[in-house]
Amino acid sequence: MIDKKSYDYEAVNVIVDNRYVTYDADPPEPDLSFTLGDLRAEIPVILYYDAPEGDSGMEKACADNGIITAGAMGSKIALPMGSIEKSVYGPEDKGHKLFEAFAPLSAENRKAMGQMRLDGHTLVVGVSVSAEVARAVSNELKLASAIVVGPTQAQTTRRLESTGITVGRVSLIEEIAYTVDVPVIATASSPADVCKALVAGADAVLIHFGGPFERTDDLAFAVKAVADSIRENLRELCLASGAKDVKGLSTRCKLTPR
Repeated sequence: MIDKKSYDYEAVNVIVDNRYVTYDADPPEPDLSFTLGDLRAEIPVILYYDAPEGDSGMEKACADNGIITAGAMGSKIALPMGSIEKSVYGPEDKGHKLFEAFAPLSAENRKAMGQMRLDGHTLVVGVSVSAEVARAVSNELKLASAIVVGPTQAQTTRRLESTGITVGRVSLIEEIAYTVDVPVIATASSPADVCKALVAGADAVLIHFGGPFERTDDLAFAVKAVADSIRENLRELCLASGAKDVKGLSTRCKLTPR
């Protein structure tokens, strides 16, 4: 006999068993948005692109599709140029900045982040492999407004066939998401990985925009295709699981190996 549970889902009765969700009325549309300080995205996606300065076509394409940009100088979350000891950004360039923190957390890292915070920047700190660094820069030092769990390159550790992302990445996302006081952003390489990262506990994902789209003649079409695919995947997953928003996916869904 299948164990069923009933949930009050904003005036819609949801019957959940271990295989599917059914509704006795049309369910409300799930909230797919993501907010980081004064930045708001319609879908929980940050698109990272490599460029010496912000590209107006890319910025417009992402804005039109509800996506936050990152990477280029002039994007919504810029990557500071220069050494970790001295960034080209000063107090006059206040805004959201990406910063890569390495394990163990060095005195140079702490000094650079501290100075950027004093200059009025909001730091989105990347921690490739260390939950300890994530907790240090968010909970203890109060330097990070968000944590990025990376890296963007494929890892070589054993994979879970049913998730596509490595065992280490799933565990790291879960550990950081449940122990830090700030939003967690996980790197992802496909619409499917976006869903898996959010189920693991991430608040949003960071996608490197390159590969087959890097030199496309129709940038707006490429960005829209990515956004539409992610939006539809997340919508279907939320409706299937009964999650009313993206954050609910981590409690309504599970990642399990075959």
